[in-house]
Amino acid sequence: MELVGERIRNRRKELGLTQEDLEHLSGISKESISKAERGEQDLKNIDSLARIAKALDVNLYYLLPEESFNLLKDSKANQAFIKFCEYLNTYKKIQTMEKVIDAVSDHNSAHNES
Repeated sequence: MELVGERIRNRRKELGLTQEDLEHLSGISKESISKAERGEQDLKNIDSLARIAKALDVNLYYLLPEESFNLLKDSKANQAFIKFCEYLNTYKKIQTMEKVIDAVSDHNSAHNES
């Protein structure tokens, strides 16, 4: 199974982006991106994954296939969201995740401006 870091690297290269470009687009440090791509560090924070997904113009499922959701198991909020998504079909899951990504990004932008 392809790891999250491999998916990030493959999509980044597909778009012709450098790690620096992805850092500027996502707000995630180049060091964290580099470590994730090399498999030295998991990006377990849903916000970080969402920001990278948005920067790479993919939905969260592209970076984190359903069978890999155990990376997020430590967060009760993530567990609740995943449980909620179990009742949705794949299309509805993707729509819901995209709304969450947009909401998180909007929240972070507003928080960073204040």
